[in-house]
Amino acid sequence: MKNGCLATMLMLLIAVSPSYSQAPRAKDSIEGSWLLTGSTTPAGKKIPSELIEQLMGELTISKDGVYEQRAAGMKVESGKYKVDADKKPAWIDLEPTEGRNKGKKQLGILKIEEGKLTVALGKIGSGERPRDFENSRKAEVSTYKRSD
Repeated sequence: MKNGCLATMLMLLIAVSPSYSQAPRAKDSIEGSWLLTGSTTPAGKKIPSELIEQLMGELTISKDGVYEQRAAGMKVESGKYKVDADKKPAWIDLEPTEGRNKGKKQLGILKIEEGKLTVALGKIGSGERPRDFENSRKAEVSTYKRSD
């Protein structure tokens, strides 16, 4: 059971790697380092907070269109991202270039409110984008707090 939860969380961490703006860093910019604070599975189940703490998930997003996802101090995925901030909510497209999902595009939405980043990602390689953050039955929804 514990290994199953760990595997699920690692899949979520691998999948969750967003970006928001190509503008200079501001409090509402996605660029920088983020720590995972919560996550749900595509089935809508909340990942236990103890597991999230153990994994120490960190997301680093650079202004040059590159992201890196780490768990337990190890890189689990990196790749390129594109954001369309004109969409409401903002759209994000991930293209992993390293890791288990290399070459499989993932579409999502994101928002930054009060220093918290929320990302909802559709199924890897499906071409489906979530419509909102509340209906997590078909999306992985993760929250982050800024760490830099």
